Amino acid sequence: TASRLPLNHEVFLLGYSHPARAPASIEDWSLGVSNSVSPGFFDTMEIPIVSGRDFQAGDSEGGPPVVVVSQRLANEVWAGEGVVGQSILLAQDADQPTTATVIGVVGDVRFEGMTSDERPQIYRPINNTSSRHRYIVAAAGGSRNAIVNPVRQTMLQVDGNLPVSIMTMNYIVDQNALPWSISSILLAVLGGASLILASLGVYGVIAYSVVQRRREIGVRMALGASTGGVRRLFLGEGLKLSSIGLGVGIAASLVVSNGAFDVITFAVVLGLFLIVAALASLLPAIRASRVDPVGILRYE
Repeated sequence: TASRLPLNHEVFLLGYSHPARAPASIEDWSLGVSNSVSPGFFDTMEIPIVSGRDFQAGDSEGGPPVVVVSQRLANEVWAGEGVVGQSILLAQDADQPTTATVIGVVGDVRFEGMTSDERPQIYRPINNTSSRHRYIVAAAGGSRNAIVNPVRQTMLQVDGNLPVSIMTMNYIVDQNALPWSISSILLAVLGGASLILASLGVYGVIAYSVVQRRREIGVRMALGASTGGVRRLFLGEGLKLSSIGLGVGIAASLVVSNGAFDVITFAVVLGLFLIVAALASLLPAIRASRVDPVGILRYE
């Protein structure tokens, strides 16, 4: 169980300090995200225990307070020192500082947001804290439905009027990622429209340049050039011209994006424009090569 869940927009901040270096004013103390959890929480949430141990059932009951801290807090307060067994000062306000013993260090968790600069985390035993609600955290190897009904039925057996809400961590993560998902969809739509317009522009320019050379095609064929040779000539010229343009465009995009290089995106765009350029060069040349060269020359 836990009093709060990561990314669930419930943040309780707690002041902390090294006992020998505590600032005189509580306002100058560092702030960490506090969470109260039961034994097994870290294993269930797959938060690695870097050093020390997890909570046990009897921790802090009649004894000195104990805490588990995140790796970032450990590096900040005891850089280069052993952390397990050290004392840390905790305070919600200036009148209630508490000395606790660190029994373990766990991996950092994105608690406040997916892109925010995360504060260090402080975990305390849940049996010594009060809360209006608690989260029961369960891990399932199969589908979500495998544990939803048993958990709900067990809770309702305790109290039939108990409000029970069940959700997955994937759902919580998806809710936090929703703004980026919407932005990604809009960018994809705008990018797709831009790609279509650019493709039409490339096709139109190259196809028009080939049509303008109908007389040249007629002269070449009248002098004995083969149909295949004419098509290959214009296809090669179109691909050469488009390759130069693509090279300049890729170089410019790398400069604008500060060196970021998405191989798949660049490969797809490059391939699409080469196909468009090939079709724009080949189709008008095919149509022109099928016409009687004398007719083309007479028309010109």
